[in-house]
Amino acid sequence: MVLDAESLFNPLLPIQNMRVYDVVWHKGDVDVNGKAAKVFLSATLTWRYQTQLARYFRVFWRHVRGPDPRVGPGPAVLIGRSYSPQYRVVELEVEHAAGVMELLVEPVRREGFSLPESHWGRQTLSYTHSADT
Repeated sequence: MVLDAESLFNPLLPIQNMRVYDVVWHKGDVDVNGKAAKVFLSATLTWRYQTQLARYFRVFWRHVRGPDPRVGPGPAVLIGRSYSPQYRVVELEVEHAAGVMELLVEPVRREGFSLPESHWGRQTLSYTHSADT
């Protein structure tokens, strides 16, 4: 790969104004106790970033905490890749029936380098289940 050395001196810019909208929670199949066995999330993510600096964006999710406070944050799990500052999460299976999760967007520079996590976009979603599920 041939790189333009000048491009390596471009400032590392963070993702800005990340938003989550059009959020839809969907319950999966019902278990033997009559409770939803799985919960799925669909949502649209948008953000601002100078697209001429990015080759693409990686989209991740991470479980932050659940009903049991002794269980710490999980690893970031890759959901997909976007070539524009928008991504639709579709039917993402959420690990727990209640908890806190993060949606993360990592810009990958035109040179193929990843940026530090401090420059990623992130939104936290807190969710719970209703008493009748």
